[in-house]
Amino acid sequence: MSRPGRPFRAAGWPTLEAADTPGAPCAPAGGPGTAIRLHLHFNVFDQIPEAWPITAGNVCERKVFARTVEPGAMIVADRHYGHDHALLAQLQKRGVHFVLRLYNNLALEPVGPERPLSEADRRAGVVWDRRVRFGVHGDGPVLRVVRVEANGDVFHLVTTREDLSAELIGLIYRQRWQIELFFKWIKTILNCRHWLAQSPAGVRIQIYCVLIASLLLMLWTGRRPNKRMVESLQWYWMGLANEEDLVTLLQRASGAKKS
Repeated sequence: MSRPGRPFRAAGWPTLEAADTPGAPCAPAGGPGTAIRLHLHFNVFDQIPEAWPITAGNVCERKVFARTVEPGAMIVADRHYGHDHALLAQLQKRGVHFVLRLYNNLALEPVGPERPLSEADRRAGVVWDRRVRFGVHGDGPVLRVVRVEANGDVFHLVTTREDLSAELIGLIYRQRWQIELFFKWIKTILNCRHWLAQSPAGVRIQIYCVLIASLLLMLWTGRRPNKRMVESLQWYWMGLANEEDLVTLLQRASGAKKS
């Protein structure tokens, strides 16, 4: 898939518990069960996080999402966003493009005939492609919906993009998994599997440090850091390597030469 002229981002919102760190020396400042929510916008083509508002765990992710996205962006996200008809209408009005999955039990009223499918669309599992009106009262937004069936699963994908083939709409939605892979990478490669603090503020600091470190390493090496790069940083932080050693270690780990 070629790079478009507008930002292409995946959106996600993991809820992170901040009050269950074993062996912590003090009680959690926010009380038992305190949690925070990371609202991450991930650039699919550059493979870097671009925005990451952090809120309390009970803050609605759709409200933060609506405030964060900007007109002209292309957003792909899961079905938690797709069932909010008011949000869909707001994004459409603001010129925010999206491909979102819908719940399969939503009320959809067909508007006009189905769009013809190409052979490539059918090979990609597309069953139908048409404009529909959302809502049971007939007052919801009118948007394009593509139905895809693959591996026994059914996907209803809503989009503002009328110019793209149904096959490509399905391919765009598959890029949503990039943000899930990024979350897994943060927890494993950057060793962010345990919280160093129990307060929400302490967890925010740890998350910011992880994201900043990942951005710096990606800017320096041109690719997502691997485990050896992170180990090099750990040696430097422990005083086992100086700055010159760190540069050499990172060059070896990345397989690239930097001046």
